[in-house]
Amino acid sequence: MTKNQELNQEIEQEFAQGNFKPSQLKRSKSAGDISSTPLSPQPLKRTLSQPALKQPNLTQQITQLKQELVFSQQTAQNYLTNLQKAIAELDQKEQQLDSVNQDWLNLAQKQIDNLKKDPNVRITELQQELEETVKDATQEITRQETENKQLRNKLNQTQQQMNDLNQQVNDYQRAAELRINNPESIKETNSWWDWGPVFLLAAVYLLATWLTRKEKYYD
Repeated sequence: MTKNQELNQEIEQEFAQGNFKPSQLKRSKSAGDISSTPLSPQPLKRTLSQPALKQPNLTQQITQLKQELVFSQQTAQNYLTNLQKAIAELDQKEQQLDSVNQDWLNLAQKQIDNLKKDPNVRITELQQELEETVKDATQEITRQETENKQLRNKLNQTQQQMNDLNQQVNDYQRAAELRINNPESIKETNSWWDWGPVFLLAAVYLLATWLTRKEKYYD
């Protein structure tokens, strides 16, 4: 805009405000015909140097509000998504914990059942061991009794033999006394024959002593 155009615009504004008369507009070619009333500087300043600030229109405000609403909705959706993830993880952890607890409960119940069964099994094993021990002991006692019976029979036989030998010794002693009392009836015989019964009696005595000790050992 040129200076003349700006000047014409200011004159028109002054005329509109009543500062100029129509007769003065016809003689406005010279500066002296212009009214000496000073022009208002406020419209000139606002027009030339400080244009009025434009307020945002309704469309822009609605657009901005929509953008803020979308942002808020996205933020809320993010919070909701995170919350759902946290709830899902919590549910998973609770399921895992329940599974672990159930496993421990099953293991504990199994151990309790085993403990309940173990005493019965142990009692059965002990009964079997006791029966086997009694059986072995019975067999051993039977064997010992058989051996003792055999030893007693041998001892009785030996005792009988000793009695027989004692009788024979007594007979030989009486015969010896008769020979001593009747020297004439003594004949020259082998002295070994005379001592034979004595040796036999000593051997039988030693055998009987050994058998007696053996019987005491087994008893």
